[in-house]
Amino acid sequence: MLDGFPMGDAHLTHVTNRVSPVLSWTFADPDGDNQEGYTINVCYGANDTLAWTLTGTGGSTSIAYAGSTLLSGIDYYFRVNASDDSISHLWSGWSPRLDFHVNAPPPVPREPVLPLSGTVILPQSVKVQWTSGGTDHEGDPVSFAYCVDETTPPSSCLIAQGTTGANESVAFAALSGTTYYWRVRAYDGYEYSEWSLIWDFRAQSPHVNTPPSINVADPPARLQEGTAYVISWSMHDDEDANSQLVVYLNYTFTGGTFEIAGPLTGVTVYLWTIPQVEATDISINATVMDSEGSRGWNATIEFEIFRESSPPSDREVNYKSIVALIFAVILAVAGVWSSKKRPWRGGKDRMAVAKAFTFTSLPFVLAEAVTGITSYLTGQLSIPPALGIGTAIDLSILVSGMVIVLARALKSEEKKAEAANVPENR
Repeated sequence: MLDGFPMGDAHLTHVTNRVSPVLSWTFADPDGDNQEGYTINVCYGANDTLAWTLTGTGGSTSIAYAGSTLLSGIDYYFRVNASDDSISHLWSGWSPRLDFHVNAPPPVPREPVLPLSGTVILPQSVKVQWTSGGTDHEGDPVSFAYCVDETTPPSSCLIAQGTTGANESVAFAALSGTTYYWRVRAYDGYEYSEWSLIWDFRAQSPHVNTPPSINVADPPARLQEGTAYVISWSMHDDEDANSQLVVYLNYTFTGGTFEIAGPLTGVTVYLWTIPQVEATDISINATVMDSEGSRGWNATIEFEIFRESSPPSDREVNYKSIVALIFAVILAVAGVWSSKKRPWRGGKDRMAVAKAFTFTSLPFVLAEAVTGITSYLTGQLSIPPALGIGTAIDLSILVSGMVIVLARALKSEEKKAEAANVPENR
């Protein structure tokens, strides 16, 4: 017998103990003598190649094989003869040989069919599927044992496990955000094959990338062409704070859209020279892009570009001076005329002169004040207004006119007093 199975038993066609199967026999002597010694041969192949032999003494009728590891898929046999303990120490002939076949494990499953290893699938009910490694060496029907786990190597089989005659597992729920590891081995009814390679797949819900955002600081309402302006912005990616963000800047006005700079990485400011364009409204646009290619647009930032006026020409200055001079002469004449007419007889003479001068010069003063304020607000005059007067020349002419009017008025009063021979009021 081999491992307790007698000659002709079906198990002897699928021996799985390749290291130390137990060989046993029975001893019966016609003279009633006891067994004194024995010899065992284990052979294989058509030429009866000796795999192992042992000669021993004593009455034992079983011994464990101690030769080289038996080879899978090979036919072997063993035989034994024995001697008795008579005076003659007679040896028996060889026993009938006990044939046995060392089983060849079924082929290892080769590759996954679904899901393919390393792929990402949608969360769903899934069955892992595979291809067999081929036909069993002995032609035995093959089933498969599988193990699916969330850790590698899969051993606890917490997700799914079982044995099936098909090339697929039972269905199980693949949850989003989870990576699954699995492997398979074949079973021919006598022993398992080695485990297959470890395969994996991941279940993941569809990802909709949220674009990053960018905000540009508001510029002043008006900027002068040709000057430098620092564009500054802030940006962030809610999904990945460490994302490498890329910024593109452009500006738009009636002439079209033009690039300012880009791509810019790792900065939040840019020094820009305001373009030389006609006075117009202009807008800055900023685009930010993340590593996945998603773009985030900033709201339009608008401002006005203005062009600085040229300094007034000599002709313009002379023209203003001539007009101021004419007004000064008119004021002088009006002041003298008012002092002679003395329309306010009820007051003091000098007070009347002052009043006459004030009222006759007031329109000019107000006109110059309006001109000066308008110039200051619009920036159209090269010389800033002072006290409502447009230019330094205007100021000097007006002061001169005031002095002339006052002097002539006082002189007229003195002459009138002398003529009337009336003493002045002190």
